[in-house]
Amino acid sequence: MLTGNIKNWEAINGLKIIEIAFNFLEKNDIKNLKAGKYSINNDMYAFVIKTISLAPESPAKFESHKRYLDLHYLISGKEVIGVSKINKLKISRQYDNKDDSFLYEIPENYDKLEMKPGDFVIFFPDDGHMPGCHLEKQVEIHKIVIKILLNIYNSLDFY
Repeated sequence: MLTGNIKNWEAINGLKIIEIAFNFLEKNDIKNLKAGKYSINNDMYAFVIKTISLAPESPAKFESHKRYLDLHYLISGKEVIGVSKINKLKISRQYDNKDDSFLYEIPENYDKLEMKPGDFVIFFPDDGHMPGCHLEKQVEIHKIVIKILLNIYNSLDFY
């Protein structure tokens, strides 16, 4: 997992290789994009998501991916993402090729990453994550998840 803020992404070693993803976030009027899927290039696509946060004890699940990296970027609201290495999680659904995901049960202990507008996080295949949660009260979340084909970007310096 790698975290940062959109204002300083260029200072983080290794991110230049996925500059196209950050350019999509910086050069588009992302606040006004409608919810849905957007193609960036043959190796990347983005989902614009507008939703209400869930309590971590809700039916939410941890997930991880095999073919894509996930870049989560919070536009507005406040989001808490549960995080844990997948070797500490119990699989509840085996890998599904259609949505490139494993699902996991929520463990008793896991880290909670608090996201505020402008923050991003990149999840790698060994990073289990449970997005879209809150700690205190429900809030509206407006975010973008960029899926980056791992086979193309397997030379990332930090991975």
